[in-house]
Amino acid sequence: MHVVVAGPSSTLTVPGNMASQIVSALADRAVVTRIEVNSSTDFDAGLHRVPSLAAAHDWARLLAIPSHEAPDSPRLRARAFREWVDDDVELAVAFLWPGLDASWVRTFFQAANRVGAYGVALCASLPRRGSSSVANLAGALAQADRIVVGDDVDRRALQTSLGRYGPPVLAHPALRLTGRPTSGEVQQLITAFLPRDDERSLRVLLAAFDAIPDAWVSGYLLRVVMRHESTDVASLVAQSHHASHVELVGETLDDDAVRSLNEQSSAIILADPAVDSRAFSIAIHCGVATVVLTSATVPDVGNGYVGGLLADQELPVSVHVALHHALRLAGLQFPSPGAWDDLAWSLIGVSTTPPDAMSAEPALSPRG
Repeated sequence: MHVVVAGPSSTLTVPGNMASQIVSALADRAVVTRIEVNSSTDFDAGLHRVPSLAAAHDWARLLAIPSHEAPDSPRLRARAFREWVDDDVELAVAFLWPGLDASWVRTFFQAANRVGAYGVALCASLPRRGSSSVANLAGALAQADRIVVGDDVDRRALQTSLGRYGPPVLAHPALRLTGRPTSGEVQQLITAFLPRDDERSLRVLLAAFDAIPDAWVSGYLLRVVMRHESTDVASLVAQSHHASHVELVGETLDDDAVRSLNEQSSAIILADPAVDSRAFSIAIHCGVATVVLTSATVPDVGNGYVGGLLADQELPVSVHVALHHALRLAGLQFPSPGAWDDLAWSLIGVSTTPPDAMSAEPALSPRG
């Protein structure tokens, strides 16, 4: 099967990273060509200057997948779509992010319809509605054969906008970024899990946190979870500029306590997590934006997790920038890495479905 996937391209953005994961998962099951659509930047979704953990794992593979860059001119773009979506293409997939330019979608599905390719529109479901609602994309999506959104709220809204004769609208958790609880009294709670007595990482983290302006810091709380025996650890915290906004947790926490911290936190920080890191696994389960401090180029964890960011363990400025971008993503609940494979199976409809998937509910269902 030959599949063409069109959508945002930059791995410096959440939309671009999600599109990359869709491309990567489909490439395990079909011949894939990618069309990079350079839509206008949504700064609320951007990860500017902060490397993505998922992209770092996938960059070599994504480079090997044939890719085209769509022209900015609508006329030239329509011509390019007709050239790239040729008679060999059986499945045409468009990934959209509410709030970004979707003017290219009509001509993309027109090219797919011309050659008889099955057209699927994938739309992310975001916590914000209003101007960012997928219902506003109804006109652009009318020519798709199927539409998949992230949650049931968007599914119902889009189905209503399209009417009874529009394409079916289904839901899949890979496209759902909703569900994170709202913050409580503390505007931004940051929880850092550091190795036992790791004073070096603690120094860098405190320096990054101290870079927050005094006028802003009242809305922040840094909670450091680190078992320690040295009194120097407590002294480092006490001597930091924003010491009154830092809590040090030195006892061992069970799974329930770690999960509770993840659910409460706007962002999670981990220093060099191991492959079997309990804190990192729970962070992924909770879908929280996570900063990984590492001295290695690419850590072993985080493959497929679009909520992960990388920061240089030796540079406070790198940690500071990554932390602020993680906080900007605090309202999103990121999908699990396994959701991409499940979505790819659903899109292609491979007959060799894994036994465990056969006993589960259909991945694409009319309920999110």
